[in-house]
Amino acid sequence: MDYIAVLPLSACPVYHAIVIPSHVLNIITIMITLKTMSLYLNVISPHRATTFKKKAVSPEAVFFTFNVPLDQEKVRNFPDNIFTWNADGTKNPGVYYKEWWAFRANVITSFVKEVRKEIHSINNKVELEYWAASWIHGIYGQGQNWASPKSDFSLNYPWGSKAYNESGFAPYLDTFLCGTYLERIYGMDDPESIEYGIARARRLVGNDCKVFGTIYALNHKTNIADAVSLCLEKSEGLMIFDIVQVIEMNLWDDIQKGIERAEAQR
Repeated sequence: MDYIAVLPLSACPVYHAIVIPSHVLNIITIMITLKTMSLYLNVISPHRATTFKKKAVSPEAVFFTFNVPLDQEKVRNFPDNIFTWNADGTKNPGVYYKEWWAFRANVITSFVKEVRKEIHSINNKVELEYWAASWIHGIYGQGQNWASPKSDFSLNYPWGSKAYNESGFAPYLDTFLCGTYLERIYGMDDPESIEYGIARARRLVGNDCKVFGTIYALNHKTNIADAVSLCLEKSEGLMIFDIVQVIEMNLWDDIQKGIERAEAQR
């Protein structure tokens, strides 16, 4: 059986990989892998990483190598050279603080780029979609820079850098599913609104890929028609999470009303 090894999973010096049988490689597998990777990235330890790597290696496996812009020879005093935690829960940045976040972001970007390559090697008509939280400034710790590499948004933050900006992976996506799982719907001046989140995503992504608004059904028991309509009017599509809530709260009619309202605006 052929295998495809996808991703070095953490920012540790050792490379890691998830091995997936190539015959099951499809968009569902990719989305599950992305979710697994996001969780694994934050809990992995060097010991467990080594164990995982040994289990993943097999004679049939094909491994990809990734280059990331952090020279490990420079980091002689870890974690002090990166950052340490203060007693009050704030970070104490080290000399390579900004380089660290750019490094992590490039690990994720390398993965997304390789996923796209593998998908298109099987079927170039399959589109790659990626969901992430719309609050991009709050997920830098997970390396999820879904913006365009032409954006300079990260320079507004103490962890940002030109290298972080350049790690944006929007060009490797067909669609970014903008995670506006927020309670408030309207408000271009309200960072906690769906409208603001979608507008920010479209600005940061530019023309690199499509943007779909996504909403959390449980937040909109009584006003989901408004949320649906706004997403379809302000973005190029809609995703509602999750189907169980839609069924249990019987939101079908209100979702249809939102769709019809958006279509009437066109």
